[in-house]
Amino acid sequence: MSSAPAVPGQPPSFALSGVQRLFAFATVLGLVGAALWLGPLHDSARPSTAVSIPWWAELAACYMGGLLTVEVGVRRRYTVSLAEIAAALGLFVVDPWVLLGCYTVGVLLAHWTRRGLQPSRDYGNLMLDIVFVAVAVIVFAAVRPDAGDPLAQRSILALVAAMAAAGGVLAPAVLVASVSLYQGRLNLSASAADFVTQLAGTITSTCVALILLVLTRVNPWLVAAALPPALLVIALQHTAQGARRRAERIAFLRRVTDILGQSAPFVDRGPALLTSITGAFEVGTAELLLVGGTGFAALRFLVADRASGVRSSRSEITAAEVEALRLPAEQRIVSVQADADNDRLTPLAVARGLKSCSVLPLRGAERTVGLLILQQDHLPRRDLDDLLAALSLIGVAAEQHELVTVDRRRGGGGEARARGSGPLTVHDRPAFMDALSAGLSRVEASRRPIALVLVDLDAFLGIRGTYGESVGETVLTEIGRRVQRHLRRYDVVGRLGNDQLGIFLDALRQKADAEVVGRRVLEALQRAIELGSDNVTVGASVGIAVVDDYDNVPPAEELLRRADMAVYLAKRQAGVRCLVFDNASRESVIASAPSLN
Repeated sequence: MSSAPAVPGQPPSFALSGVQRLFAFATVLGLVGAALWLGPLHDSARPSTAVSIPWWAELAACYMGGLLTVEVGVRRRYTVSLAEIAAALGLFVVDPWVLLGCYTVGVLLAHWTRRGLQPSRDYGNLMLDIVFVAVAVIVFAAVRPDAGDPLAQRSILALVAAMAAAGGVLAPAVLVASVSLYQGRLNLSASAADFVTQLAGTITSTCVALILLVLTRVNPWLVAAALPPALLVIALQHTAQGARRRAERIAFLRRVTDILGQSAPFVDRGPALLTSITGAFEVGTAELLLVGGTGFAALRFLVADRASGVRSSRSEITAAEVEALRLPAEQRIVSVQADADNDRLTPLAVARGLKSCSVLPLRGAERTVGLLILQQDHLPRRDLDDLLAALSLIGVAAEQHELVTVDRRRGGGGEARARGSGPLTVHDRPAFMDALSAGLSRVEASRRPIALVLVDLDAFLGIRGTYGESVGETVLTEIGRRVQRHLRRYDVVGRLGNDQLGIFLDALRQKADAEVVGRRVLEALQRAIELGSDNVTVGASVGIAVVDDYDNVPPAEELLRRADMAVYLAKRQAGVRCLVFDNASRESVIASAPSLN
């Protein structure tokens, strides 16, 4: 019998999605099967025939049959399991309740052997198997096979009727209904193909079962002659599946490369990328999250139900997503559990209504540019390697070619302008202030200090006036490179004026870290910059404003004023070029301000 279609994770939604409809349908099937086994089949027994085998032999037969599959189809491959052979034989050789246990357990073990544990998919298959065996047993007993002769005309008729009802009518009907419920529509041509394919598989299994019955009647040991061919088929299938899987992965990577090579905006390419990932790896619910240079807004693509397509949105990243973006480079994938109390990434699963999920960072050449969050919490090693190769392509492309568009709506509704200065993205003032405001809004929840480091470039305007605009941009690029060496991947740099840079340090471990960064930046800018045969020194004054009072968070403009006061005092005090703002700083500036009278 064929496997039930894959069941992705359940998305948080008020309306019933295709996944939820499929889960409810499987539950109804299980209840029907339970009613049959506790009702008409409660006291059922094996018909009196001359053949019987121990339960463990039937379990082994069901397991072997579950491993043996035949794939048919060209554009759409359909897998037919030969476990029905063991079910057909079991009608003659074991009691019905033994057949139920052996078939459900054996087929389930076979699924786990072939594809690993997939709870949602296994649940659907189990519910269908319970009803399948119940219907086969009821029809088989109703026709009344010949006592003592499994090869008598009436016995063969009973077997054919049982398999026709269970495997030829029930199983394909359930399959068509499942696909229709999942997709939300009935595709007549595809449903007809599914029905015919399943029926052909049932006919084949029934014929093989009859051959094995003949061998059993002549000499039970002759059935062992079927074992070597079965093992050979399994080996050939494994080899063929491996070759096909490699070809599919190569095709998948080519497809990703083709999508990334298109000239369309990334918002148009994101859905195709995520659809390719979910289709190639059958991972169910998946979210592709990409961040801009500021690291505080994200472009999101979500697949919660393949029948409903990909949804895209823009929103700020959460504190848990920030933690995931800061994962060390050696962590290629992290499993997150919703019930893990001490894990800072736990909200990633909780917010998406998932019991568990996998988080894979998208890393570019210089920084992590996003996350892929999968409902599946375990990926086979071969799948993980292929998926990471694709994510590497996406990450590098997103970083190098500015594929991510971050929503920074302001004024007329335009988006943020970010221009690259060497390896560091220096944002304009509106974008930087947006990032600063977003960071301040998260302080109360994160309970970690943040800081604004304001860098006043002492000699920059003079250098640009002497050497020209193009040289000034070269100097600014070198300044950006020097600053970046002392920052984390998601610290934000903005140009607040012609000769002022702002550095936003989010989620610091302790307040003192801000001054350490400020002094290192100051030291880096005191070293000379080569301009052909000339050397110039820019120099700088640094003012720092820290927010560590989580219950009294100032607005972004106020924090900028505090940092500016610190810069003012740093310039006035001999030998002090880096100063952290405090209340005394405010009083000093007020006291020294010129009178308006």
